[in-house]
Amino acid sequence: IHGLYDMLGIDFEANKEKIWHAYGDWKKQAKIQLFEGMKDVIQHIYEQSRPHEGRSQGLRICLNTTNKFSIIQQTYSANGLEKYFDTAVTRDILPEDKTAILTKPHAYSIEWCLDLLGCNPNETLSVGDTGTDIVACRTLRRRNPDKTQSVKTVAVTWGYETKEELE
Repeated sequence: IHGLYDMLGIDFEANKEKIWHAYGDWKKQAKIQLFEGMKDVIQHIYEQSRPHEGRSQGLRICLNTTNKFSIIQQTYSANGLEKYFDTAVTRDILPEDKTAILTKPHAYSIEWCLDLLGCNPNETLSVGDTGTDIVACRTLRRRNPDKTQSVKTVAVTWGYETKEELE
């Protein structure tokens, strides 16, 4: 994505706030398509992670995004994704007066997910597409003051950041 802005002669870093705001407005109305096969992957993870014979407990799955739910709702609902997630932490449920300081890279939303799911950091895998997702998992403190536990993190390149940036 940065390359696209470079081609247009737009400094992404200098205009990041405007770009993200405009992108959020566009996402509210756009019919965003999932990557081909993504719903199948989510469904497969869900089905394999549920309790079944030989496994008394299943995985718990939380959607954690710095977007407002209204921005992702159309895509989320249109694809029937609600049934695959146990809960969601979105920008809307953060305290409004503290939203700016509690969104990722702050670990608050990660901690909230852990609380909602009843999980420990060392039992958790986070999949993120931004550097702020990775930093949030690495800076977990409230549940992990001595840093003896960590949230394992997988970075994926379907977002705005390149592989090199995520590394």
